[in-house]
Order: sequence, then structure tokens, then C-alpha cells
Amino acid sequence: MTTRGIWVTGLAALLIGPGMAQAATRHATPDSVTASGSCAVTAPCTLAFAVSGASAGDTVSLAPGTYTVAADLAASVADLTIEGASTTPVLSLGATVVVTNFAPRMTLRNLRIQGSNAGAALVSVNSGFSGTVLDRVTVAQGADALAVAGRGLTIRNSVVTNTSTAPAIVIANGAITGSTVIARGAAPAISVSTSYVAAGGVGAVTVRNTIARGGGTEDLEVSDTHNGGGDNRAVSMDIGFSAYGAGRVFLNGPDATVIGDGAAGNNVATTPVLVDLAGATDLRQLGGSPTIDAGSAAVAAGAADIEGDPRVIGTAPDIGADEYVPAPAASTGAATAVTATTATVGASVTPNGRATTYRIEYGTTTAYGSTTAAASLGAGTTAAAVSTALTGLTPSTTYHYRVVATNSTGTTNGADAVLTTAAAPDRTAPVVGPLRITPPVRATRRLVVAFTLSEDARAVLTVSRPVPGRVRGGACRAGAGTGRPCTAWTRVARIAAARTAGPRSLAV
Repeated sequence: MTTRGIWVTGLAALLIGPGMAQAATRHATPDSVTASGSCAVTAPCTLAFAVSGASAGDTVSLAPGTYTVAADLAASVADLTIEGASTTPVLSLGATVVVTNFAPRMTLRNLRIQGSNAGAALVSVNSGFSGTVLDRVTVAQGADALAVAGRGLTIRNSVVTNTSTAPAIVIANGAITGSTVIARGAAPAISVSTSYVAAGGVGAVTVRNTIARGGGTEDLEVSDTHNGGGDNRAVSMDIGFSAYGAGRVFLNGPDATVIGDGAAGNNVATTPVLVDLAGATDLRQLGGSPTIDAGSAAVAAGAADIEGDPRVIGTAPDIGADEYVPAPAASTGAATAVTATTATVGASVTPNGRATTYRIEYGTTTAYGSTTAAASLGAGTTAAAVSTALTGLTPSTTYHYRVVATNSTGTTNGADAVLTTAAAPDRTAPVVGPLRITPPVRATRRLVVAFTLSEDARAVLTVSRPVPGRVRGGACRAGAGTGRPCTAWTRVARIAAARTAGPRSLAV
């Protein structure tokens, strides 16, 4: 076991970078052949020149694509950031190529670094140049050597894998947060080794919200020796809210200690449920994994996980680099403003961190058959109240409806609900059937006028008598005067009453 220290040699190079200059953003693309100039966004450079020509504090922004890296990508100025601009770029390293720093505080962000370099770690943080950060970075080592090594490292929201017998990460001091570290080779492959590295100092690393799994009988190692020999130094690992196997921590030497191992029951010993834990090709979490919502919310790990999803979806951050994104939550609401042909139905939808659309399915049975157009809701993590108008409905009809929400994780159907449309408005005039007067009309007698109504209506009966008149202004008007004689009618009674449809009568 003591021979493991040979994997951390070659990390003590000391070079002095140029002085600080005004920070700038230098742009690179996979197909650029430009190795001069300022690497403006309109005139991007090769990756090698964008990095080698940078000044202290600069940012090298990489367009999406695969970059074939044929020589060491060496950051030799302080505070240099190399990051993917949008979709994660891939740095494909040659057989003897590494990404390293010869100055303090290098930041690698939103990158995938892959290769098979048996001679050295793919990412090497040189001794004395602490402050390097890996944020949302995937490092995949395919040869018998480390994936990441160094001191003064901060690794967060990242994935580090190694398919060889070497550890995935050897770190003297620093922090690993919200990450997934998998060593998939045969024993003694371990995920994280905390070791005294280079002269001076004390080894100490803090591990939080991290999945750590080795390929042998151990997941984690704490070693107080350097290069497998003497020179014992105090080395410790403080691990909490993380997932590793029970009894799978190897303490190498009397000055090696573990702090918080299983303290307060906040570490997870059961195996995480990932898409491909065995092959380490896809380390996204699946529903039901014990690592979901099991991390510490007190750990500052940034706003996004390895895929750019919100770092917290649910009650707490997940353990590991990937925040599990469930299908959206969907709840069907009540129907309002229901008319004979329209209605407005409400719903509540929670996107759960992924871009989500929703629609309303409706029909006269639970088979539905009709649907509204999908509407976009965004990628929030809280419930949103939505409403959708239904049109073209049939009057006096019961409809079933439900909300359906979809994101890249899956589709959720809300519960079935029902509404009944109103009756169609009556737009036809009532019809009055034949009139029948009983008894025969005689003066001073009470008469009953019988009739029928086609629908409920207000019936008005008018009784008039003839009188002599004259035609004036084209109409026959009662009374004497000039004009052609005529017979006018004068109203002597008017009876009005509301009546329901069917045979009805009015007394006069």
C-alpha cells in the first residue's frame, strides 16, 4: 500500500509568471489557425496561442467543439481562467499532454478534459501555486496515471473518473464539493487520496456533498507518507454529507486521520443509483438514489451543477456533481368563466429546473382526444399558476380535462377534472298558438282567452274596439275631421302576465 506515493511525484516545478496586466477575454475555436493578435471574438485564435499569449487575470473563452491538444496546455500567468463559453467544449489531450499551471489561481470552468496519459495526471496543479479551481469540469483519465493531482485545489460541481488502478484524485490540501469522483480500475484504485505532497505544509482536505467510489476495496485514502517512505506528516480528511462505502477508508500511517466520518449520520454508505456507475460513462443520478436531497445546504457550491441545472432542486442539494431533475409536477385546477362554448381551466406546474411546456387535454371522455397548443413555462423550481382558454365546446355537455407538463426528464399528467358547459342561449321568438275565446263575446261578460306558448314567455293580450275615424297622414285615426272616413281601433284593455310553455289562458 505504501507504494501509492509514487503517483504524486513531479509536481514541484516552480516558475515565475509575468506581472499582472489589464484583464481581457481571449477567444478560441477548434478550427482556428490564428496564432497572433488579441484573439478577439471576431478573430479567434488557436487554443494554444490563446493560453500562451494571455496576461495575468485574462479569461480564455472556448467556443463549443473538440480541441485536439498536442502539447501541454500550461497556464503560466496568475489568475488565468480557461472556460467553455456555452456548450461544454472538449479538450482531447495527446498521450503525453497535460493541463498544468505554473502560477497561482488558475480556474478551469465548463470543460471536459479527456485523454490517456500514462506519464502524468491530466490536470496537474504544481506545488507552490495554490488556489486553482475546477468548476463544472469533467476529467476522464484512460491510462494508468492520476486524473487530477496537486495542492491548494478547489474542485466543485465536477466529475473526475479514472479507469486505471491509479487514484482519480491525489490532493494534498483543499476542498472537493458537490462532485462525483470514480476510480474504476482494479485495486488499489481509489477515488480520492489525501497525501502529504512536496516539502513543507500539512495535508488537509475537506470533502462535502461528494460521491466517492473506488474500484477495489477502498473508496478513500489518507496517507501520512511521501513517496511511500518516511517523513511522516499529519494528514487529515474532513468528510461529511458525502457518499462512500462503509469501512472503505484506508488510513496509511499513524498521523493519518479522518474527521467526521459518519458523524451525525450525514454520510451515505449505500450505493448511489446512477445511470452507469459501473462503467463511469454516465454518472447522472436516477430517481430513488439515496444521494438525492442528501447534501448540505450550508455548502456554497455555486448556482449550477455539472449540466447547468440549478444546484438545488428539492429540499437540499444532491450529493454528487449532478442534481437530479425529476419530471415536472403538474396539478389540474378548477374551471372558471364557463359558457355554452368556452371555459378557462387553471393548473399548477413546477418545472423542476428544466425548460418545461404544458398543455390541456380535454374531451367528453377520459380518453380526451383534443389538446391545446403547448405553452412554454421556463425552467424554474417553484410552482407556477397557469390558465388556458378552451373554445369551440358544445353547449350542455360535460367535458373531462387535465394538465400535461413535459420537460427533458419526462411528462407528468395532472388529475382528471370535469366541467359542464351552459345551455345554448335562446335566440328564437316564442310562437303563440290559436286563440280560443269562451264563452262567446258579449258585452259586460267575463271572457277567457285560451292559447298555447311554444316556450316560457310574457304573454300580453290587448282588447280593442272599432270607432269611426279619418285617414290622416296615411293612418286611420279615431275622431272626426277631414280626410277619408275609416274605421279605427281603440284599446280598451291590456292584460300581461308571465306564462310557462304549453296551453295557457288569460281572463278579460
